[in-house]
Amino acid sequence: EEFHCDAILCRPGTYNILGRAFAAGNLCESCQSLQDSKIFGSTSCDDPKDTSSGGNGGGGGGSNNSQEDHSGEAWYILAQFFMEMHGQKWTIQDGWADAFGALAAGDIQLEDLGSGSEIDVCNNWYGIICSSNGEITDISLPNNGLYGEVPDMIFTIPTLQVVDISNNNVQMKDLTGVLEAKQLTSITLSNVKIQNMEGIGRLTDTLQRLFLDGMDLEIAIPTELFRLTSLQTLHLQHGHFTGQIPTEIGQMTELQDL
Repeated sequence: EEFHCDAILCRPGTYNILGRAFAAGNLCESCQSLQDSKIFGSTSCDDPKDTSSGGNGGGGGGSNNSQEDHSGEAWYILAQFFMEMHGQKWTIQDGWADAFGALAAGDIQLEDLGSGSEIDVCNNWYGIICSSNGEITDISLPNNGLYGEVPDMIFTIPTLQVVDISNNNVQMKDLTGVLEAKQLTSITLSNVKIQNMEGIGRLTDTLQRLFLDGMDLEIAIPTELFRLTSLQTLHLQHGHFTGQIPTEIGQMTELQDL
């Protein structure tokens, strides 16, 4: 709102965790040299496409935690999700705000979180459910004031089984990012603005429940949807699908709730 746009890319020679500033308190940090960050939107002082510990670094060498590659770790993925979904404005932020509130406000930088080893995402975080092994299985944040484009990396948490981001002001370009969630059993995207249905027929064969209520797409029901033969529940209520229900629905022999 302050910038009269969603965000401003970090200019060459600067960086932050997202490669852009979306509030006055979440500004881009300076690298030691312009050569350390040569393009707009850099997320580190290395090659902007590489957030690993290699490269020139920000002048601090390999010992700088900001150059370590934490991109596959759950806490790092959740930090990016919190920032991109404007978490500081969520209705309920328990756990999230304690861990990432200062980061989102720009009071600290990602390197100040170190390795993230002290961030226990399974300790009473709102909307997070973990297994007995401490692995994230559920992310459920319906009606919670999320805003923006859903980042694909949230689906790269390897143990993720349930996602519910319904009834928030969020959007997705398509469903290809969801393909990364190989253990997904349930996903609820009711009233999420999805621009097209690409990827829907290639979702994991572990998927049992799919909620797409309130779809704002005036298209025929994509026949590739019916490749999801493990589905037991499929909700398409209050959508704008056109035409007849394809005969391919007969392939969904496990379907119990439509």
